[in-house]
Amino acid sequence: MNNLDLRTKRELKRRQENKKYILEVAEKLFVKNGYRKTAMDDIANEAQFSKATVYRYFESKLDIFTQIVKNSIEEYRKELTHITEEKTSAEIRIKKVIYSILLYFHKKKNLARIFFMERDLLKKFVKVEKGGHFFHSFKKKKISENLEVIFEDIFNQICKVMKEGMSSGEFRKMDPREACLVLGSLVRGFHFRGFSKSKDYTLKESTDLISDVFLNGIKKP
Repeated sequence: MNNLDLRTKRELKRRQENKKYILEVAEKLFVKNGYRKTAMDDIANEAQFSKATVYRYFESKLDIFTQIVKNSIEEYRKELTHITEEKTSAEIRIKKVIYSILLYFHKKKNLARIFFMERDLLKKFVKVEKGGHFFHSFKKKKISENLEVIFEDIFNQICKVMKEGMSSGEFRKMDPREACLVLGSLVRGFHFRGFSKSKDYTLKESTDLISDVFLNGIKKP
């Protein structure tokens, strides 16, 4: 390897480290001050870079926030893949999927809080009907490229487990995508239940309750 190759390699590593550091600093500021009240100047000052340097790595504040979300979701996708590829029953894997989603929500509760507190930011990511219902698509092309493919892969991985459970006779026959939609709604609804949080549940208690209702239903056998 010649000196030019070494310099290029060092420069690439330096840029990667700078980009990672800017994202870490920005996430802390978003959590502390909120998305709207955090400016590019704040991020640059906290990271001890010039604003021009920050703009060399990211097009905008939204670009930074999108990358933070993307990295977070990508991290979860890798964890999910380990679960869905296990050589265990579909029922065990579905329970582990439920636990992993709840754990992810718990770990990333500050990011989720930003979305819930700042509706304008949420609207930058998803289309909203007049009645307040969300479409499963992203408004900006770049956001779509960065996130929608990852979300679809996560959804498909869980659907694959559903299909395997149906094929093995563990689950009754139905549309696996519809089953996944119901499961996702059940987990999100239980975790983000807002004013109805009359009781605190551990991750295990939450997982057991959701698994029981989803896998066994409420109808008396």
